[in-house]
Amino acid sequence: MGAVRSAIRAAISGTRGPQRPRYTTFMHPQIEQFFQTYRDAVALGADMELRLRMLADKTPPIAALSTAKEMGSVEKAILEHFGEKISDSERRLLSVARQLRNKLVHGDFTAAVAKLDELGHPPRPAAMYAVKMPDNLTPQSFVEAVGKAKPFAVNEAPNKGHLVAWHMQLCRDGSLTRAAEIFRQGISLIDRLAGA
Repeated sequence: MGAVRSAIRAAISGTRGPQRPRYTTFMHPQIEQFFQTYRDAVALGADMELRLRMLADKTPPIAALSTAKEMGSVEKAILEHFGEKISDSERRLLSVARQLRNKLVHGDFTAAVAKLDELGHPPRPAAMYAVKMPDNLTPQSFVEAVGKAKPFAVNEAPNKGHLVAWHMQLCRDGSLTRAAEIFRQGISLIDRLAGA
């Protein structure tokens, strides 16, 4: 009976056989979780940007700007057109959330932390430890290096590499979860304006 149901579902969906994942990962499941958290936040940021463009597109006086290359132009037109329906804090949310999305997409995690801080989410204490391993690693030098490990915080090492540590820090300290929530707030605001 299960095979029949699967065949029916496949026929309806236009596929044959079991669905395969869209991509394969060879990363450890815990590392993959960091990427999933990042993908979730960035996807919500992209969703928010698309909704903002669609709102402009459905608003005749500013429809021509919906495909503007610079997202700031679209945002400015939305803020001007819906001026009295948007509070100062909502204006700030749309502006900073757009910039936050851009910083996350381009891996500028130090600037992303600053954008979160602008929206009332100050940097969190370090959640990661950085260990500098000696060139000639021995069991003794390993123990000494681990003993000297210091907390790592994104805002303490701007533009000096450590991209993996930055990524892990933002996942561990909840920054990406907070970014996702900010994007959800932006989406709710845009949906409210679309219904106005």
